[in-house]
Amino acid sequence: MDARLKLNFFYVTGTAPGKWMERFSERTDYRLDAHESADPLAVLLDPRDVVNDGAVTVGLVRLPDERITDDMHVVRLYEEAPGVAVPKDHELSLLSTITPEDLDELGDAAGVLFEGHGPVPVGEVKAQLDVVAANVGQVIAPRPLLRRLNVSGTVHADYAGSVATPVALVWFKDDDCDMVQDFVGIARGRKQSSSRMAKDAGNKGASRSAQGRGASGAKKRKAQGSKAKNMRKGKASLKGKGGARRRKNSPNQR
Repeated sequence: MDARLKLNFFYVTGTAPGKWMERFSERTDYRLDAHESADPLAVLLDPRDVVNDGAVTVGLVRLPDERITDDMHVVRLYEEAPGVAVPKDHELSLLSTITPEDLDELGDAAGVLFEGHGPVPVGEVKAQLDVVAANVGQVIAPRPLLRRLNVSGTVHADYAGSVATPVALVWFKDDDCDMVQDFVGIARGRKQSSSRMAKDAGNKGASRSAQGRGASGAKKRKAQGSKAKNMRKGKASLKGKGGARRRKNSPNQR
């Protein structure tokens, strides 16, 4: 038996991997322990707060990140569009897309935290959004993150002055196994009809089918036993009634 039957999955704030997790649970027999995290890579590098019990840890992170080393697998999945948050009552809040020129009148009071060339510090983004909520400056960050944080007093829009942010799965090469590859395949859009998924689904279906047949057989045997018991009971009742009638009509009793 594989000692690593559970996948610890930490996904960065602002991402939404719910469908992957649902499909992974449906298509495989592995356990999944998933958590949102402001810094999944930190958990991967120092998993002291993770209950190991033979599990493998995989992180969904934003790139680039200088902490990623050569002993890790990195699989890029998609990119997040850039966004910018401005004060709710500012006239820029009426725009669906904001340009760098639009931001000139706001100045840099809240700072430009991210423009596609470095890590996205989730905690700092949240702190700066609180400043923007006080009608000071703006915050540039991946728009899904701004949407997830959703700080009152701010409005976010698409930003035309930055590049997209890559999002990737990261795990240690030494931890690579079929379980991780199944999860990566699902995240990359692998269909259930693919060879690996079909095999896993078949094994899982066979197990459930066997359990179903066992349960069905038990119910059938119980029903047959109950029917036989009732038949015996009915015969006994009829025999008793018949005997009474014969005694009543017997010539010896007349």
